[in-house]
Amino acid sequence: MKDHDGAVWFRTTFDLPEGYTGKTFHVGLLQVDDYDIAWVNGVKAGENFGNYNHHGYDVPVDVLRPKDNILVVRVFDVGGIGGFVTNAFWSNPTIRGNWIYRKGEAIDADKFPKPEFPNATPFSSPAVMFNGNIAPLMQMSMKGVIWYQGESNADRAEEYRSLFPAMIKDWRQRWGLGDFPFLFVQLANYEAESLEPGSSKWAELREAQAMTLSLPNTGMASAIDIGEAGDIHPKNKEDVGKRLALAAMKAAYKKDMVVSGPAFKAVNMDNGVAVIEYHSSTGELITKDKYGFVRGFQIAGEDKKFYWAKAVLKGDKVEAWSEEVSRPVAIRYAWDNNPGPLDLYNKEGLPATPFRTDSWPGVTKGLVFESGLVRF
Repeated sequence: MKDHDGAVWFRTTFDLPEGYTGKTFHVGLLQVDDYDIAWVNGVKAGENFGNYNHHGYDVPVDVLRPKDNILVVRVFDVGGIGGFVTNAFWSNPTIRGNWIYRKGEAIDADKFPKPEFPNATPFSSPAVMFNGNIAPLMQMSMKGVIWYQGESNADRAEEYRSLFPAMIKDWRQRWGLGDFPFLFVQLANYEAESLEPGSSKWAELREAQAMTLSLPNTGMASAIDIGEAGDIHPKNKEDVGKRLALAAMKAAYKKDMVVSGPAFKAVNMDNGVAVIEYHSSTGELITKDKYGFVRGFQIAGEDKKFYWAKAVLKGDKVEAWSEEVSRPVAIRYAWDNNPGPLDLYNKEGLPATPFRTDSWPGVTKGLVFESGLVRF
C-alpha cells in the first residue's frame, strides 16, 4: 500500500492441487515488503523479512484440507510501497485471486528501527547472481557467450550503454581468453502497439544493445519481429537460435556472409522527404508488402513531435515522409515497445534493426541502479 506504513492484514483462500500426496505444501508468497507473518487455517506457518527476499513456508498437510484453506498474512511495511511486490507474472495459484484486507497498527517509518539482515535476490543484488552462477565457471575454457537479457534494465536503458559493455570487458578479462565471441539478443517486440508515436524504454534499451556492437567480436540477433505482445518470454526460440547461429558464423568462425538485417547508415532530408540509406554489408533490401510500402517509421520536425510516416522502398533506399511535417529533422524506425508488423527485411529474411537519427534525451536519462531501486 502506498499511503500506510505499519501493519496490514490480508486474507484469502486456496485449494490443494487435485490428488496432492505430499507431506507438506509450499505456500509461496514471493517478495513481501517488508515483513510478514503467515497463518494457514489458524496455525502459524512462519515469518520472514526483507523486501527482496522471497518469502514462503512449507505447511504440513495435516494442517490442510482439500479445499478452502484460509491463508492470513500480516504484512508490516516500514516506508515506501509495501505489500506483495513480485510481478504477477511470477505468481502461483496459491496467492492468485481475490484477497480481503484491513489496515492495522500505523507507524512513523522515519523513527521505526530497521535491523540489518541478509536481503537480496539475483535481480536486485548484482553480486548474488555473478558469484553464484558465473564466477564458478571461470576456471573452465569455452568458445564464447550467448546473452539474452535486458528487460529488467529497461527502466535504466541509458545506463545500460555503459553497464553492458563493461560486463563484457570484465568477463573477457576474468576468463583470460582474449576477446572471445559475445553474442546477444536484442529485445523482442512486447506489449500493445502504441496508438501514437512516443517515448519507449524498450526502444532505448535496444539502442543501448546495438551500441555495444562497437566492441570487437560481438554479434546481435534481432527479435523485433518474433516477440509476443502478451508474453515477455516469446515462444519462438527457433528463429532466435538461427539468428544467433548466423552471428556466430561471423564472430566465432570468421565466415564472410550476411548475418544480420539491414542496418541504418545515413539519412538525407530532401524537400520534406527522409531518404534513408542502409549499409550494403547487411544485405539487399526487400519489403514484404506487395505494394512496396514500409511500416514502422516516425518522423519529426524541429518541435521534436513525432508523427507516423508513410514510407516506400525505392531501389536500395527507403523514402519516408508525413504531411504533418514539412521540414523533417529526425527519423525513427521501430521505436516502440512493440512496433507491430514490420515489412523491411533483407533477402536473407532478416529484419531491419531499429534506429533513430536524433540524440534527444530519452525517458531513462540519468536513471541509475541503487539498492534495487531507480534513483531520480
